[in-house]
Amino acid sequence: MKGLRTFLAVAIGGLLLGGCGQISGEPKSVPKEGLSFSAAPRTLSSGNAARVTSMVGVSPSGTHAFAWVELADGSEKPQLFVETDSVKKKLLTDPEGVPGVDPETPPKIGFGPKGELFVAYQIVKVADPHKGWTNIRVVRSTNAGETWSAPVTVADGGPWGAYRSDHAFHVAGNGSLYMAWLDGRDSAHIRIHAARSTDSGATWSNSTPVDRDAPCDCCRMTIASSTDGRVFIGWRKVLPGGLRDMVVASSTDAGATWSSPVRVYADDWNVDACPDAGPSLLADPDGRLHVAWWTGQEGAAGVKVTSSPDGGSTWGRPVPLRIAQFSQPSHVQLARVANGALYAAWEDGTAKVASILLAVSHDSGATFDAPIDVSAPGVPASHPVVATDGKEVVVIWNQVDPAAQGHRQVMVRSAVLK
Repeated sequence: MKGLRTFLAVAIGGLLLGGCGQISGEPKSVPKEGLSFSAAPRTLSSGNAARVTSMVGVSPSGTHAFAWVELADGSEKPQLFVETDSVKKKLLTDPEGVPGVDPETPPKIGFGPKGELFVAYQIVKVADPHKGWTNIRVVRSTNAGETWSAPVTVADGGPWGAYRSDHAFHVAGNGSLYMAWLDGRDSAHIRIHAARSTDSGATWSNSTPVDRDAPCDCCRMTIASSTDGRVFIGWRKVLPGGLRDMVVASSTDAGATWSSPVRVYADDWNVDACPDAGPSLLADPDGRLHVAWWTGQEGAAGVKVTSSPDGGSTWGRPVPLRIAQFSQPSHVQLARVANGALYAAWEDGTAKVASILLAVSHDSGATFDAPIDVSAPGVPASHPVVATDGKEVVVIWNQVDPAAQGHRQVMVRSAVLK
């Protein structure tokens, strides 16, 4: 199924590649004095990086953590690495298998309220006749990545599932951990399931179905929480008529039950294929939500951001970050700081060679500065992730290695906020 997903995503990209430019009638970004990067990008990986999205996290105290997957020298064996400010490139191994290599199922990073560092990742059971059996595992470090706990399985119903991936991981302000994933244990249907841990990932609740309908089975999900205890999950849903638009559901009882999903915006994108591009979701302290996503809807294709003032019940008109007649699939991620600044990083699918762009909003997403280039021009780059602690903004992404044909690099770049 994963191979089919990748093939379809590439096919969509080839079909959508075309001219770019702002669509008339859409709200436009407002250019202001923007953010600039003073330091050049640095290469985080020393080997051949897999196509898995790389991750960055910054704790409230300013501790950096990075996670990525490399292919072992001379082989296709994936290896998971984590690096922090004090621990350089540490290999994390799992006795049950190897990390997954699907781009939409990357390792996820989270910091707890006491500075604990969590990494959640998909594991693939390779030495088994049932090919493709997977699960989600979590490890924890209390010393900035120097040592790690034994891996804990998240999903219930046995150690392995037939199709569990595209997971979202979130650490709430009260220390509770939340996970959501695409679950295929019922071979006839793929559904979103969610689980919660209240003991730093040592144990997990039985999984709860989030929605009775089928999601897009190739796009990662996203989780956020507000200070009043509400939890939100966003994903690309398959709507009647084959439309694949973004929705958000909420829970007021710590994930025990979930509301009916609310459609974020009617892109009305009808496609019978896998775009492999999910949304990004953030919650302000007051419960205001922000969603960024990509749509391939011809005539209004590209990356958009919108907000909800009432916890996801209603959504405003989207602000386009880069819209064109056609666009290859783009992956967008959001980060925010307490003063209302909202950052969006994405690869420009409207360009012939995609590069990484970053735009900042100073008014909680109502308008955005003109985007700036983060990656080197002319070098194919993809799957960016952005994080900030309010003092600096950090962007990580994968790109083709210009010096080694067929190899990929993990790159990271940061800028100090003024």
